[in-house]
Amino acid sequence: MSAGWNDRENIIGDMKVFQRSNNYRGHLNLIGNFGLISLANRINRYGVYNEKNLNYEFEDMSGYITGNISNGDNQFTTLYCVPDGQVAIISKLNREAAARAKAALHEWDWVTMPGFGNLKWGTHYYEAVGDFHVATGEDDMICSRAQYFGWELNFGFVHAYNPDTTTIPQPVIKAQLASGSNGRIEVDVMSMPE
Repeated sequence: MSAGWNDRENIIGDMKVFQRSNNYRGHLNLIGNFGLISLANRINRYGVYNEKNLNYEFEDMSGYITGNISNGDNQFTTLYCVPDGQVAIISKLNREAAARAKAALHEWDWVTMPGFGNLKWGTHYYEAVGDFHVATGEDDMICSRAQYFGWELNFGFVHAYNPDTTTIPQPVIKAQLASGSNGRIEVDVMSMPE
């Protein structure tokens, strides 16, 4: 979906219309670059008691910003609109972590970390005895115990199955807003004939 600069106040609200026309309803997630913040600030500068209220544009939406989405030439912002339940993150454990194995003073396990939902992180732990005075800078650690901890996260993004992409629209919409004049009006000054 492409929009011109003059449609900047409507592009976000139109995402709902396009998703509903494709039979995707409910909460929408906007994932965009830093131009999305600027666009949101422009839209939100109007409020309930100003000349126009555009707060409805963001109803039932969440926004996420990343520096990993680049704009094409002459683009102000690029974003993706994803309905809830259409994309998931899955994690995979290595065999030892999945089995919670123990061998030769090594232990593998898995945990879930706060803030990462139900993603399973693989862990690896072991102890060693040796000369660690060079590594630590402590002269008395020539025969000491060291503990080693490792963390592993293998994950992938998956989207909802679409049995026929020729007749059923894909749920993720990419949108681009073209750059504009920031509201400036070009004026040609002409002199009146004498």
